[in-house]
Amino acid sequence: MIYTTKYFKQIAENNLRTFSNTIEKAILNENKTQNEWSNFTGDEFDIFLSHSYLDKKIIYGIYLELTKLGYSVYIDWLKDPELNRTKVTSETADKIRERLFQSRCLFYATTTNSKRSSWMPWELGFMDGNNQKVAILPMTENHETEFLRMEYLELYPYIEKQTISGSTEQKLWVCESEKRYTTFDRWVTGKPLTNH
Repeated sequence: MIYTTKYFKQIAENNLRTFSNTIEKAILNENKTQNEWSNFTGDEFDIFLSHSYLDKKIIYGIYLELTKLGYSVYIDWLKDPELNRTKVTSETADKIRERLFQSRCLFYATTTNSKRSSWMPWELGFMDGNNQKVAILPMTENHETEFLRMEYLELYPYIEKQTISGSTEQKLWVCESEKRYTTFDRWVTGKPLTNH
């Protein structure tokens, strides 16, 4: 299943209804203190989520989805809300570089806004050069079955969520095509994608 932006927005909206207005403002309006609802407890992450800040509600939905699947996820405005994303500065770059080193892989969240991000191509290039663990998290606006990868994004595998055959358990899969893939858990530990 290719994710949709609508799916993640719905997850975020459903979850935000359970929080107070203060927490919602912190999530969506970037409070400058550590958000009290964040479940970050350490400085190692399964996934660094590269994204456009313009998609913060969608990104919050992705965060909820991935943490529900059991993964620790780095999002700059949740873990390091003091960072200035409006300008590229050496201080912000140093902190992002540190967080990339602390992450096992990078998911590149593609939306219409991701093309306008100054940070996303830099994060992707840095992680690719560091450990080559980069995957595209494609999102379509609706339930189209295909997504278009622009230019250099075609170099990387993409993420899908699928039910394991013969069960109701859902897993993340890393795919190059419909016939070449593996589970995220295998891929992130260095196992190759295999032909099926």
